Amino acid sequence: MTGRTAKNGFSGMDKQTRDAALAAFLILAGVAIVAYFLPTLMLAAVEVSPWLAGAIMGAVIVSFFAIFWLRGRYQQRRPTRPRDR
Repeated sequence: MTGRTAKNGFSGMDKQTRDAALAAFLILAGVAIVAYFLPTLMLAAVEVSPWLAGAIMGAVIVSFFAIFWLRGRYQQRRPTRPRDR
C-alpha cells in the first residue's frame, strides 16, 4: 500500500465500486427497515387472516432475492465501461 488516497477520500475505490457499495448499502438498509416493522405487520395481518400473514412473509422473502436478481440483470445489460484508473 502506497499510502496515497484518491480525490474522494476512499483509497483504492473507483466510481464503479463506490456505486456498487452504495447500492448494496441502500438495498440492505431498506431490507433492515422492512425487517424491523415486519413483526408488527405480521401481527396485524394475522388478525385478518393467517393466510394473509403467510402471503406477506412469502412476498418479503421473494422480494429480497428479486431485488438482487433484477440488479444483476440490469448490470448485465449495461454497456461495459473501462475502469477509471
